[in-house]
Amino acid sequence: MEIPIGSQTKNFVYYSQYVLIDGINYLGILNYERNKIEIYNLDSGTLTREIQFFHDGPKAFGRVSNFFIETLDSLFVDCDSEMSVGIADGRGKILKEISYREDTYGRKFFPTPPWIGSRPYKIGNTIYYLQSYMSEDSNGILSEEKRKETFLNVMLNTETGVCFTPPLIYPDEMVGREVWRSPNVMRTINGNGLFVYHFSNLPYLFLSNDLKSFRKVPVESNYRLKLNEVSYKYRYDMTGALMNTITHDMIRDIFYDKYRDCYYLFYMKRNENPDTGNNLFLKLQYPDCFILILDKDLKHMGEVSLPDNIYSFQFSFITPEGLYISEDHPNNPDFNEDLMRFRLFRLEKI
Repeated sequence: MEIPIGSQTKNFVYYSQYVLIDGINYLGILNYERNKIEIYNLDSGTLTREIQFFHDGPKAFGRVSNFFIETLDSLFVDCDSEMSVGIADGRGKILKEISYREDTYGRKFFPTPPWIGSRPYKIGNTIYYLQSYMSEDSNGILSEEKRKETFLNVMLNTETGVCFTPPLIYPDEMVGREVWRSPNVMRTINGNGLFVYHFSNLPYLFLSNDLKSFRKVPVESNYRLKLNEVSYKYRYDMTGALMNTITHDMIRDIFYDKYRDCYYLFYMKRNENPDTGNNLFLKLQYPDCFILILDKDLKHMGEVSLPDNIYSFQFSFITPEGLYISEDHPNNPDFNEDLMRFRLFRLEKI
């Protein structure tokens, strides 16, 4: 699939949303630099709508960080720096604003970056946010006492404006481990309201359908993961931190595929002998990747290792056809900055 884009749009996208409206496949992307949402018709490969927002002036809302498309004329837009959600029409006019700076008990919270596996989810009238934590007073290590305050989720009711914090906290397996990195938790949600979490470097998935307690299942894979155990010592050593990250495997995203009732875990594959002369930031932005495929019960189904320097897997979405992954890696011989290009992967039994 190829979609032409304008000179003001990049084909590396931090946040996107696939929607099916009136039988037509649409992809909304966040043009973060221009503070606008672009909605593309995937069936025709054309730009359907550009919705401009303002972060200063009389029509200011703020810088959009993520969004939820309801229809082409109704969207929920989020400004995480202001911790405010706006209900907008198809022209970018904000009809209503809702603050989520604190919950019903007056507690402030710190949402994770709203991208990749830390993205919020909107189910019905409720937006579910994740929280991140820092342990400055304990060298980044989570203590049992601190864990009691690590509420994971915040629920914002977009009709009433009520912000509620459920009692679910980090699992006790995180005690004694680092939490200073952000994000250190990722999640997805299936069609039955089951949240699936992955924490830091733990080799487990943690499941919750009541946002009160967990049960855990091991991550099954034929690939031997080498997970990062200690990185706090590199906090003030940027090159050391980048090298430490690159030489370990790391989960970077987690998807639930509602059409096939399965899960995709995207892992950045380690490079045990990285070239320090290369651009390390570029390597993190476009890492080598393999996808772990789990069935509806989180059991191993298979895995796919993607070729190096071809895919930009952080820009992916799921449709009734299958999983689409961006091919816009800058080292791809066919790279074209004027196009968004995607490869379709279909799940098939062998």
